[in-house]
Amino acid sequence: MKTVKILLLAALVISFGFSCKKITESTSDSALQNPAYSADLLAASSIMTVESITNELEAIVKQVRQDSVVSGYLSCANVVRTNINNEQKIEISFNAAAVCTDQTSRSGKLTVTIQNSSGNIFVASNGYKVNDVTVSGNYSFQPVTENQKSLMKLVVPDGQLSVSSGNYIKFNLLRKTYVKEGGASASVTDDVIETLESSYDLQIKDSGSVLLVDAEGVVPYAVRYGCTDPYRPRSGKIKFQRSNSEIRYLLLGNGNCSDKATISDAL
Repeated sequence: MKTVKILLLAALVISFGFSCKKITESTSDSALQNPAYSADLLAASSIMTVESITNELEAIVKQVRQDSVVSGYLSCANVVRTNINNEQKIEISFNAAAVCTDQTSRSGKLTVTIQNSSGNIFVASNGYKVNDVTVSGNYSFQPVTENQKSLMKLVVPDGQLSVSSGNYIKFNLLRKTYVKEGGASASVTDDVIETLESSYDLQIKDSGSVLLVDAEGVVPYAVRYGCTDPYRPRSGKIKFQRSNSEIRYLLLGNGNCSDKATISDAL
């Protein structure tokens, strides 16, 4: 079977009004006008959106857990720490008028609760927005050890990303990551975070239509904090399927910062 690839020039969904402005495809122009291809593109872009947002949340959690003084784009936030019984509560409040050092506008508040006994970390959003996207839901980060590797397990039972137009991505997610490179240094910019396992269920509303999508990682994929867009996966493969449609594969690249994701009907 011939492999059909569509080049995604951005990590985020166009209809959500993110930074993505252009899509180039390697097939004919008529391919993108086919409703099935357009739906596959929306599904794949939504997966990349969820990955980018949750990868950023994981990076935020790691920084506020480890560092008493935050740096990087978190320096535009007000961070308040309190200790209650066996828990540490960290409130991260962003000023909508301030543009962070990564040139991204953030507003609202994230509340991070760390259980000292278990190491489990819970993140709740109170109106937290990245540019025009409101991030809702509960995010649970749980340290686990498997095959002598220290992993971070993320469980999201009720995630939602939404914009004022009414478009949204509702999702649940389970994944396990670990620090593949850079863990021994103090700097995070050399870190490579690899996802070993992942599974998603997504409900995507776009311009009045709703898509249901199942997805799972089939080849471990990684993000590189040293890239300009540090939270977009740049290697590995994700299998996804819209309801009553064919299986597709999201090919994330070979690990280079310049890599772009493609969609294929073959692994």
